Amino acid sequence: MTPSATSPGTFARLPQPAQALLVRMVMRKGELFRTARLGYAEIGDPAAALAPLVEAGLVEDDPALSLADLFRLLRLAELRRLLAEEMATLGLAASASKGCCRPRLRPSWHRCGGCPSGGRRRRGCSKVSSWSGCGSKRTATGCG
Repeated sequence: MTPSATSPGTFARLPQPAQALLVRMVMRKGELFRTARLGYAEIGDPAAALAPLVEAGLVEDDPALSLADLFRLLRLAELRRLLAEEMATLGLAASASKGCCRPRLRPSWHRCGGCPSGGRRRRGCSKVSSWSGCGSKRTATGCG
């Protein structure tokens, strides 16, 4: 989070759709969200509402995701496309289930830079930084 993100009035200076989206994200369970699932009538285009939040340092755009994050956020077909090379290398069938893939992929994920410290980037994702206005509650991340 940038120093300006914690300065007084940061939230008040945001456009109304950005304010509404940040409140929605803070109120939702978890820290990571798919941008495509942040659709609310009062907000309009979630990508447009996210832009001022990213600029203000309240949202991290395109965050690094751990393997656990990917398994939680993506559908099976999306995981299979994203991890096809790793699955083939490990001899996993292209039709393998999440339950079968996850334990086998975990060791290779760390070797290929996919661990949280050097995680994979996922286009269409954004992460809301910790925000002093939220107390100890962390805000969320948006994945598209």
